[in-house]
Amino acid sequence: MSNKRKCDTSKFQIVKRFIESLGYRVKCEEDVEDSFFPYQKLILIKKRLNKEAQLFYLLHELGHLIIHINSLKWKHENIQYTIDHHVTRDLEITALWQTSVLAEEHEAWKNGKAISYQLCLEINLDKYHKLWSESICEYINDAHEKLNAKK
Repeated sequence: MSNKRKCDTSKFQIVKRFIESLGYRVKCEEDVEDSFFPYQKLILIKKRLNKEAQLFYLLHELGHLIIHINSLKWKHENIQYTIDHHVTRDLEITALWQTSVLAEEHEAWKNGKAISYQLCLEINLDKYHKLWSESICEYINDAHEKLNAKK
């Protein structure tokens, strides 16, 4: 068990060092949501007992960073880029916004998986895919609630 934990921590450090090489910081804290703050050049990751999940969320947030680095391409290929907007209640309850959030979240998980390959990290794809799909389902449920709340 301790070897797995060390291995997971080492994988986390590999990803963290990669992010730092791009000029961004990674902070792990107790009471935070996993988040990417592009203009502060910061990724926050919630400390977890499950180090594997912590790694997966770091890969996901790195996926958002990659979207940000390629934001011109993203804007050209997608409906809108959520980072360009100040989120208001009126904006949150639009189908345009919710579709954009879902597209970006999916792309961030996809990017995280691709980056794990590029960094030669062996991750449990079944578990990564499960977390990816559960996360997207949470966003779908949230979108459904927000869109129905305006009716």
